[in-house]
Amino acid sequence: GSFLKGLAEDSNDPAQLRGAIEVFSQAIELHSNYSSAYMERGWTRYRLGVATQDTAPMMLAESDLREAIRVAPTRFHLRVVLGIILEGTGRPRLAIEAFEGEIELRPDHFDAYVRAIGTRLRLKDNERARELIDLATQKFGDQPLLRQCRAALRKAEAAVAELKAQLK
Repeated sequence: GSFLKGLAEDSNDPAQLRGAIEVFSQAIELHSNYSSAYMERGWTRYRLGVATQDTAPMMLAESDLREAIRVAPTRFHLRVVLGIILEGTGRPRLAIEAFEGEIELRPDHFDAYVRAIGTRLRLKDNERARELIDLATQKFGDQPLLRQCRAALRKAEAAVAELKAQLK
């Protein structure tokens, strides 16, 4: 895992990213159930798509993450990475499913809560965002990121209240 992760970790150079994708593909050819290789190839494909502004690698990234989940359904963080890719490709509702799937699988995964809350807030689903903030606060205490989420929620609710007042 750590060797694969380091291949193109700090690079946004398309040539380096393509080279890393090739290495991950070779690892998958050797071991078709190698979930780390699927995850790293998917994440690198997503980064390549962002770097080149090409959606094709991003779509392949999603299939890699889904295969990693199929191979290792309980592996930590796979659904969060999938959610990031889904949100980055304009599918926030599917991203929420991935983030909240991670929360169901691993209720102690703080990052999954924060990402689900952020996506819910962007979709203006303030009620569910509040529920997730409350659950995360109960589980992890008063964390700085959760305070930021709560402040964003208050701001969103104030904007809704102001809009309702203007419509009266």
